[in-house]
Amino acid sequence: MNEILFAVWLMGVNLPGDILTEGFEGSWTPSGWTYDGGWMKSDSARTGTGCAYLWAGQIRDDTLITPVINLAGSTQATLEFYQWSCGGQDPSKMTAILFSSDGGTTWNSIDTLFWGPKAAGYQFYAVNIPSPYWTSNFRIAFRGKVSLAMSSCFFRLDDFRVYGTIVGVDEEEYVSLPTPLRVTTSTRFLSGRVHLTVNTNSPIERLSLYAVNGSRVFHHPSPLSAGTHFFSFDGPVGLYILHATSRGRLISLPVQIVPTVKRIQVDGE
Repeated sequence: MNEILFAVWLMGVNLPGDILTEGFEGSWTPSGWTYDGGWMKSDSARTGTGCAYLWAGQIRDDTLITPVINLAGSTQATLEFYQWSCGGQDPSKMTAILFSSDGGTTWNSIDTLFWGPKAAGYQFYAVNIPSPYWTSNFRIAFRGKVSLAMSSCFFRLDDFRVYGTIVGVDEEEYVSLPTPLRVTTSTRFLSGRVHLTVNTNSPIERLSLYAVNGSRVFHHPSPLSAGTHFFSFDGPVGLYILHATSRGRLISLPVQIVPTVKRIQVDGE
């Protein structure tokens, strides 16, 4: 039976993607997050069933801190979230947003959100993360301060997201998001289907392959252990985008699939 073989390689490229997302849907606290004082989980979520919550019923100075976020090699990064607060928008109740480039040893205040007005509902917030914070030890802190207690007031945080330009690498290099992860692929075409072999040195939570027009041609939603895995799907040759999610972070790499010519031995050569 004849087989058409394909050459597959990963090219250096910059692609946008989520680096860390948190919807506060699971148990408190989310994996890798830390807090002090009165931060807790609430069911008054913008989406899903949970959000982070801080009550203003007592004087406090409490901080919620993300896990370490690897922004090394980024060329752009953005923080987004939704917040809902009430308290008359006065300086006695506020949430300071702080960034750290060294894992939390030193912090710099980026912005301050004064709580209020009372019935505003969830409000969208976004800020670009400056380049000095594009390190492998970036962290974000939400410092809630209440100097005048008010039992009817609160601060809610939901749909947290850090995203940016993730740097793709050559096939023989390593992707450092979030740990050194090496994914290599090979394919062959047989009976009208592309047969995909994926090798990974670390566990992968989800694996998808997209055509350049954005359509998804293959998706494997279940976790994959480190090792070799085999899949097949209908699809032509061309450029695909491989999405591999490892420990909550998305790595996007292009996969170029092109026909290769098999060298045939001719008598007399």
